Amino acid sequence: MFHIPARVRLHQPLGVLLFGTLVVGQLLSSAYAKDTASNAFDGYWTYHNNCHFGHYAEIKLTQKNTDVTGDWSNGTRLRGSDGSLKGRIRGNKLFVRYCGGDEHSGYAVCPTYETEESDYLVRQRSDLAWYRGERQRDRENL
Repeated sequence: MFHIPARVRLHQPLGVLLFGTLVVGQLLSSAYAKDTASNAFDGYWTYHNNCHFGHYAEIKLTQKNTDVTGDWSNGTRLRGSDGSLKGRIRGNKLFVRYCGGDEHSGYAVCPTYETEESDYLVRQRSDLAWYRGERQRDRENL
């Protein structure tokens, strides 16, 4: 399987969708309260590069209070996976569980979700930072 960094940052600036390098940061709790009320995780987030086999990651999220649902896809020009996710916002982080579109995704097949949260997402200004969990990185390196 292809290598995915432990942390990636998805962008959504003014309709132009880009991906960049993660800059670690924290949102203040007051900013969290404002962001949660304004659906900070809502939207379509994407990453794309053309190096080697290329890599893409897309996440479409719908937020209702502290509950979030959505769809994801992740892959290269050769192969990829997709599925759904659901999660809950705690603090300034969205903790998610995944299900995959088929048995090759590395997750339980939809509509059955993982039993535990594996990753979390954090808003950082106009970016969405995606922190990959240890279990998922171990699974990808096999």
